[in-house]
Order: sequence, then structure tokens, then C-alpha cells
Amino acid sequence: MSHYKHHVFFCTNRRDNGRKCCHDAGAQDMLVYAKGRVKDLKLSGPGKVRVNASGCLDR
Repeated sequence: MSHYKHHVFFCTNRRDNGRKCCHDAGAQDMLVYAKGRVKDLKLSGPGKVRVNASGCLDR
């Protein structure tokens, strides 16, 4: 099985024009933390959980 049961996306978008963005709210740190926890809990890999960075999801 090459697909994941759960796919978690963290917006790590950075805006240079002064508008609020996820990067300024610590999204990159949360991404690193989540990836580490998923790996530590042995939840990563095919058929399990994948954690990825993404651009703006307009949320």
C-alpha cells in the first residue's frame, strides 16, 4: 500500500507585504514538531500518517 490513511498539511506560507501569515504564527515549528511526534509514535509510513508543508490553503 503506497497511500496514507491520514494526510496532515501545515500551511507554512510567508507573506512579505505585512499581511498576517501562517509562518508568522509558528507554523514551521509546529510542522517540525508534528513530524517528529508522528515518527516517535511509529505512525508514519504507507497506510498510516503523512505530515507535509503546504502553501496557503485560504483557511
